[in-house]
Amino acid sequence: MARAALVTVADLWPHSWPFAVQVPAAVLIADLGITLVHYASHKIGALWRFHAVHHAVKRFYGLNGLMKHPLHQTLEMSAGVAPLLLIGLPVGVASALALAVAVQLLLQHSNADYRIGALKYVLAQGHRFHHLKWAGVGDVNFGLFTLIWDHLLGTFSYDPTRRFSSDQLGMAAKPNYPTAYLAQLAEPFRASGACHAQPPQPWRRMIATVMISGGRFLGVDPRGHRIGGMATRLVQIHMKAGDDSAIGRFWAQALGWGISSEGPGVTNLEPEGFVYPDPAAVCIDVVRDPNPKTVKNRVHVDLATTSAAHQADLVARLQDLGATPADVGQGDVPWTVLADPEGNEFCVLEPRETYRDTGPMAAVVVDCADPRAMARFWGEAMDWTLHEVTDDHAVLRSAKGVGPYLEFLRTPGVKTVRNRIHLDLRPYPSDDQAAEVARLQTLGATLADVGQGDVPWTVLADPEGNEFCVLTPR
Repeated sequence: MARAALVTVADLWPHSWPFAVQVPAAVLIADLGITLVHYASHKIGALWRFHAVHHAVKRFYGLNGLMKHPLHQTLEMSAGVAPLLLIGLPVGVASALALAVAVQLLLQHSNADYRIGALKYVLAQGHRFHHLKWAGVGDVNFGLFTLIWDHLLGTFSYDPTRRFSSDQLGMAAKPNYPTAYLAQLAEPFRASGACHAQPPQPWRRMIATVMISGGRFLGVDPRGHRIGGMATRLVQIHMKAGDDSAIGRFWAQALGWGISSEGPGVTNLEPEGFVYPDPAAVCIDVVRDPNPKTVKNRVHVDLATTSAAHQADLVARLQDLGATPADVGQGDVPWTVLADPEGNEFCVLEPRETYRDTGPMAAVVVDCADPRAMARFWGEAMDWTLHEVTDDHAVLRSAKGVGPYLEFLRTPGVKTVRNRIHLDLRPYPSDDQAAEVARLQTLGATLADVGQGDVPWTVLADPEGNEFCVLTPR
């Protein structure tokens, strides 16, 4: 940078501006170039090989900012600085920019608890969310200095309630990434340096058009190469019923959703005007099954309310539709436990700020023995964000911050029969179903035979035996 003035192509730099204004201008321009290369490195496999070195770190400390493959660091800095050099960046401003980059890399990756109020939505304080280890979850907050470009890219993310520890950092799909310096230098050139479990395919189209539309600055493949390889998403719950039409009508009225049928014995529920699949809602497929319910369901739905009056009115309306009070040992609690006309338990929650924007379905809740283990599995299985995990419960939600939560609740007892309600996952359109099933098995899932026969989906069970289906990509 010290020779900046010697490589000028066109002297377009605003030399008349005060030095205190020139430096922030240089920072913004450099930050744009650095951010775009950083963003591309999460979308293009060849770039990710080199950028993965930076994501191998498993704790926050200042020097993480300097832990980069030298080739990738050169590319990022060139993208940020080259435009400035070409328009005549003065040596003094270039020197100030170099110092700012060095300091910001240290500060951005430190474990310092610095608080900047509303500026957290503009300055790159939230970069720590970028280092969460789960596929897709970390594809946020790419900016070095600011989050302005992330707002335009549609990659800004900030959750003030989110707390996480060092064991949630790194790359879930590559927990044994090399740590030695020479090994990290060589890893991008090895077969093991590719995106984990990603089948061979040509580079994805990075830039289709340049536009500003719907909050996105670049017209790109919205998925690209997410951190650590593939991931899938929760799209619906499967609910068994003796009379799918009757139970479907009950839940459609309970949720205020539309009702349809893809075939005999199947009733499909989704919000009116909904374009499936979309994380804004987890749909319900009610499927006819002659076997009666014999035990408390391990999976249930929680319904959201906005006030005490709304909760009371909803409970009364649901009872008019055929719901009955249910005792599952809940004791004196502020929510109401009901059962649908076939005995499937569900809760009508008291108003909670957490669920103010979920829609009528607040959460899908799964009973489990070990919420931490379930959080590890499901957090890596899906591209949903892990919001909270304790010994008693774990909470996930779509990385887009919309729709219901998926919650795992420590509950006494063990699974004894096939679940009447289970989760259905669907890979993204460009993913391979078989490869996704294989990846889930490496995470701890097992093949399950529930008498499904020859069907286009694959039935698996999570580490606690809860069945779930991996549907065809869509």
